Amino acid sequence: FSPRFPGADPYPLFLFSGLLPWLFFSGAVLDGSLTLVDNGPLLAKVMCPPEIFPAVTVLSHLINHLLALPILLAAMVVSAVAGLHPFPWTFWMVPLALIPWILTTGGAVLAISVVSVHYRDMRDLVGHLLNLLFFASPIIYSLDGLQVPAVLHRLLALNPLTSLVAVYREVVFTGRVPSLMTWLTAFIVGIFSWWLGTRVFLRYRETVVEAV
Repeated sequence: FSPRFPGADPYPLFLFSGLLPWLFFSGAVLDGSLTLVDNGPLLAKVMCPPEIFPAVTVLSHLINHLLALPILLAAMVVSAVAGLHPFPWTFWMVPLALIPWILTTGGAVLAISVVSVHYRDMRDLVGHLLNLLFFASPIIYSLDGLQVPAVLHRLLALNPLTSLVAVYREVVFTGRVPSLMTWLTAFIVGIFSWWLGTRVFLRYRETVVEAV
């Protein structure tokens, strides 16, 4: 396919605005696949809820994400001063745009962490799936500018992360308030992921200590 990027907009900023939330998600999910396995001895010796370890994994990657935000903000300011790209005054909406990402990441980490206890090869599988998901998500390209068959375009649009990337990128890069439908889709994805992840975690929770 042939990606097309928005007009004269600087591609590094376009790319960074998509990579930043993706790195939060993928890093937490990959580390989450081993968080219960690696902390198995601690779980066996100390009476603590196993939910703590997936939560700490997500929180640590969220902190890394928040620490990277000033770099993106500074790049946006420099780009605006240089006349390369207008400053996105919607940047203040980042906390709201992060909510569906946190819900989606939290749900995925809960499910994968507890399943990995029973299936130890899960980390390798998760790594391969993340690679596929990266290229199936509009992170390094603009979905609107893809010259691909209509069927493939619809499949890419159905990717659950598409709406999450769109919300985040419009807030921190494009400078537009995302449409109500985009917001709703992103939050539905996040809430469903959280619900599914908690269900899976509760399903296997009681067997975690024995399995590790």
